[in-house]
Amino acid sequence: MRFQGYFLLWAGLVALPAARVAAQQVPPLGDQKDWTDQDKREFLDYLRSNQPMPKGEARDIALPRGTVAAERPAWALELAPATVTIYPYDKNGYGSTAGGLLGARALYERHFFTWVRGYAGFEGVPMDEKESSGATADLVRWAIPVGLEFALVPLGTSQTRYVILRAGVEAADMTGAPAGSFLTPLTGPSAAWDVALGWERQIPDTHWRMNIALDGLHSITSPGGVGYVGFGATAALAYTF
Repeated sequence: MRFQGYFLLWAGLVALPAARVAAQQVPPLGDQKDWTDQDKREFLDYLRSNQPMPKGEARDIALPRGTVAAERPAWALELAPATVTIYPYDKNGYGSTAGGLLGARALYERHFFTWVRGYAGFEGVPMDEKESSGATADLVRWAIPVGLEFALVPLGTSQTRYVILRAGVEAADMTGAPAGSFLTPLTGPSAAWDVALGWERQIPDTHWRMNIALDGLHSITSPGGVGYVGFGATAALAYTF
């Protein structure tokens, strides 16, 4: 008798989970907006029980022929006022500075990972530089920047705020005056390394984000023996698609 009592006790304990699963019911799926917290808990318990969904309550919707249900990488368009100041140099040292006025930059950004983006864009900044004669020439610096951008979240800060690191190259062309007008001419095509440090913040519950960044340039090419270093700044607004 004692053995039979133990057997019945263990059988009852084993049967309890099965009885509980069997007792679980699916709340009315057509009135989900009216579900109580109890309804939500019961529905989750029902899903965890691996029971089949009642017929007529849920249905599969086939995709149109030729479509592929694949996740598309996010991309963004960024627009910013921009300025840059250029310091040309040759074997004799630094020449007259090309001061930057307010221009504009547009970037296309493609997300490779949540924290790595590729970018390419276009930039135009009006500038002025003193000629050999002492007169001031009006120039325009056109540039095509290309590179990688790293959005890093500092420890202990919000996930919507990042430190931005950019590393890339840019092809540039300075127009507006003949090269012979300057002792250290910047006019004409050139290429430069471009690195930047900035700060970015996502605007909550939107596709928008804003950032500010400081750029540093160093020429790769030196036509006529003239190279340059430069410093720039941008304040951007970006929209992620």
